[in-house]
Amino acid sequence: ERRMQHREKENSNWFGISKIDEEKQTSIRSSFDMISSDLSMTPHIILEFRSSEFIGPNAFAIPGGIIIITDEMIELSQSWEEVLAILAHELGHVEQRHSMRMLVQNSFATLVATAVTADAASLSAAVAGVPVLLIQKKYSRNFETMADQFAFDLLRHHGLSPEAFADIMERIEANQDTRKPISFLSTHPLTAERIKRARDKNR
Repeated sequence: ERRMQHREKENSNWFGISKIDEEKQTSIRSSFDMISSDLSMTPHIILEFRSSEFIGPNAFAIPGGIIIITDEMIELSQSWEEVLAILAHELGHVEQRHSMRMLVQNSFATLVATAVTADAASLSAAVAGVPVLLIQKKYSRNFETMADQFAFDLLRHHGLSPEAFADIMERIEANQDTRKPISFLSTHPLTAERIKRARDKNR
């Protein structure tokens, strides 16, 4: 019981309140709402900002439509287009329900997902289960390709270049801290292939 309590405390410390100023959050949220307004999952999509020194620059989707982006990812980005490119990719996973499809294949993670999504209105409950979900989650080559293609099409539909996705992926790779327990690239692999697809898509 003491070990479980320690683990719960550890998990709750993975994420802190975002330190990104309100004006910047509002700007990102406005652009995010613009690119996500016509999706089938739009009524369920929630964007949340969190700081996390444990996982660093990261973004991920929780089954049910919650997308979390860390302050560290926003700070690593050099433009709002790069932030949107990362969020467009996560929207691809949400729209195509990749997280849920993967969790169904893993009975333990499914139990966690059930607990996480039982009260989607409670973000704190969802965030508490994120460490386990991220450890379990490593998207397949096919899922990554599908989410990338979705993101590229979505960006271009709104007059944005997939080049921004390639730029931020290169920067994530160059700044990857191997001491972090979970990184964006550990759950979203095949970086070189994805960068090449993004640059080719822009031609």
